[in-house]
Amino acid sequence: MLAKIFLSLFDVIFNFLHSVFSSYGLAIIGLSIVISILLNLLQSVVNRGLNGFNSKYTDLFDSMNEMEHIHNNVEKHFYIKELYKIHSYKNYYKLLDILPVLIQIPFFIAAYVYLVENASMNGEAFLFLRDLSLQDQMYFNINLLPIFMTIVNLFSGMVYSSNENRKSIQFVIVPLIFLFFLYDKPSSILLYWTMSNMISLGLNLRKFCKNNKLPRLTIQWNSLALLAGSNIILLISIIYWFLARRVLSGSFSVSLSVNLANWLAILNALAILYLMNRGTDKAPKIKRIVGFTVFVALILIFIQIQHRCFFDFCKLSAKKKEALFFFVYALLLFTYLMEQIRLPRLNKKFIAGLDIKHVIPVILVPLYYVLLNPGYFDLSSSIAFIILLTVVPIVLYLAFQIFLGEKLKRETSIILCVLTPVVFYLMPLINQLVGVRAEESFLNLIVILLITICFSIYISRKIRIDYIVIFLSLVILINMGASLLDKGRISTETASEEVSPIGQSLSAVDKSLPDERPSVYFLIYDAYADPDMMNHYGVDNDKQFDYLKSLDFRFYTDVYTLFPASLGSIAKALNMTDQFYTDRESREVISGKSLVDDYLQSVGYETNYVLKEYYVLGTSSFDGNYIFPERVDTENYQNRMFSIAKSIVLGEFKFDDEVKLGNFTKEEWIAKKREIMASTNAPTFLYTHTGPGHSQNSGKCLSTEIDDYYERLDVANKEMTEDIETILEHNPNSIIIIAGDHGPYLKGDCTSLRNYKADEISGDLIRDRFGMFLAIKWPENNKYNDYDVAVLQEAFIPVMAYISRDESLLKYNLRGSCTDKYDSLPAKMIEAGNIGLGKDKGTPVSQIMK
Repeated sequence: MLAKIFLSLFDVIFNFLHSVFSSYGLAIIGLSIVISILLNLLQSVVNRGLNGFNSKYTDLFDSMNEMEHIHNNVEKHFYIKELYKIHSYKNYYKLLDILPVLIQIPFFIAAYVYLVENASMNGEAFLFLRDLSLQDQMYFNINLLPIFMTIVNLFSGMVYSSNENRKSIQFVIVPLIFLFFLYDKPSSILLYWTMSNMISLGLNLRKFCKNNKLPRLTIQWNSLALLAGSNIILLISIIYWFLARRVLSGSFSVSLSVNLANWLAILNALAILYLMNRGTDKAPKIKRIVGFTVFVALILIFIQIQHRCFFDFCKLSAKKKEALFFFVYALLLFTYLMEQIRLPRLNKKFIAGLDIKHVIPVILVPLYYVLLNPGYFDLSSSIAFIILLTVVPIVLYLAFQIFLGEKLKRETSIILCVLTPVVFYLMPLINQLVGVRAEESFLNLIVILLITICFSIYISRKIRIDYIVIFLSLVILINMGASLLDKGRISTETASEEVSPIGQSLSAVDKSLPDERPSVYFLIYDAYADPDMMNHYGVDNDKQFDYLKSLDFRFYTDVYTLFPASLGSIAKALNMTDQFYTDRESREVISGKSLVDDYLQSVGYETNYVLKEYYVLGTSSFDGNYIFPERVDTENYQNRMFSIAKSIVLGEFKFDDEVKLGNFTKEEWIAKKREIMASTNAPTFLYTHTGPGHSQNSGKCLSTEIDDYYERLDVANKEMTEDIETILEHNPNSIIIIAGDHGPYLKGDCTSLRNYKADEISGDLIRDRFGMFLAIKWPENNKYNDYDVAVLQEAFIPVMAYISRDESLLKYNLRGSCTDKYDSLPAKMIEAGNIGLGKDKGTPVSQIMK
């Protein structure tokens, strides 16, 4: 059990760091730093306890030191035994002195087992290390890394022995034992221990300098130099940015110019921070500001040099990154000016010693959720949700003050009652970042909360708690702004209002059609894969495919969608376009504002939608004839609010929770769509969206992922069969479209490949996300089924041509279009039917998964 806890701790930290740095080498270094910090914290606590314990026996130890002149061992032993009795000292108390060493043993064993047996590092290089899973063998097959580790360890031992005025052979023997034991081990574990030894050396040198009172190098700057220097650098960066973007774009790549301009701005920010620290008569206060603003600047540097990461900042376009970055830079300058001219600040006491600013991050997190999910909240439920999540930590803080106020420092109470709930509220995002499912996340939650509490208490001794709170608020604000920009909720970039060429042609066709028009059923079975994909997964679905063929369904092979998510995929299909839509715009299209709906209503069709509320959340109106469930009401908003709260408690936002919203049962939902299917009041259009559904979206595939999909597929097949039989019984001469909306996401990370480089992405992974099933049953004597649909968004082109009797519509196609960017999936993953990037670039989609 203990081993599992330690290995789980290493796994959580390592996976998180790898997801952030996208480098196994940097993740190992980060792991070494984090574990070293934890060990130092634990050892400092143990040493403090031992010092307190030993202080009770000071007289005993002094008496024992006075007996050094006694050389008769029998007599000496007798006196010591008597002293032990007098002072109630037990022999086994001596074992307490080895506690600091014993604490390190489980960490050492866990690090060795975890890194040596970690198969994910096979073939991974880092700097001069060709393969982290093998010996380094850098020069003439000699492993230099263990030698360097030993040198650092010996030097660290020498400094430590000097600090403690102790000379022991153990400071030589132990490093040599490590050299012998680890010499031929994988370079991953050696990199870890080399970094640990360097940290230990740094701490020992720091103590050595402090003990020997070595002078520090100081540099003084005045305020005039600060303002002049920072403004000159800022002016240079702005001029260069303008030239690089506007004048030199023809000879330099835009991405390079953007990066260089932002690098200059970052250096300028760091220069200002350094000058703020050194160049004013308010240096003590400014140093505390530097404690969090430098972290913000470093985070921006890291994000800028990464090609991919989980942060929403990384998903933004270059223009949006620049806007957000310079906003943060302006915020930094404002912070400095506020400190200089003494602007009013939020230092008023809110309640029981809690400042207003301490509550800011607690308010920001629920506000974050409200802004990211506008369809889930109206005004009253938004206010209730924010109050609900804000009141909990405040009540917790008051309880701590009432019952433990005299025992706990105010800073510790704020950390335990304010910062810890903030981390808890963010657990769904953290779990997605680390790639842990809710069912597995309890230990993950405990570990992260403990690390947060320990690290925050430690930092609060070095930096004022106020600045920790402000730093946390800034991080939340930056990511909130990036998320909103990325999702198009505060962006001016909206979908074009221009009518597509297909729409123009459709509006011009003759609407005086014969009375006998076929009903159209658009039946989407979420993430339904085609036969080739099913065979690739090892899923036997031949019985269902044979059933459809027996009913004369036309199978369209190797079809894919232009957007690998439900909302965008269906919106594009209903508008027969490759145009990009935000989630909000997609929902508006789905709620009856599409070319398909407009045309069908204009020629006498009754348009019906039987959907989960997820697909029409937050829309301005419904323009079709009928929708089930009906438009949202106050009670539904409350249900959605509690759905978000439930996801926060569980630690994961599940797709199932999204699509099961609404005051109805599955049976009621199916009964309603069957009622419409059985209606003979032709002509009818019906769009429904049901299972089997894609994989869970934790970012980590389950070992049972394909088996789970097969179980859901079996349920969907039965529902599909009954749907088709109902339609054929009452409307046998209808057009029935059976389709998936995107791939099932059963390979890779079972989500949007957040931790994959472009050159690591294979054709299988791309088709797993974009490939889907499409089959259409046409009325008899139909010549329009010869149209070869290549993408889902073309499915309605032959349908509209059939209904309008206008063959000119068949000239349009969307197969040359590129797929759009989605989440961490880049744009142009498929271009004109070919894989657009990665290992199989240029390969036709039709040759993938064969």
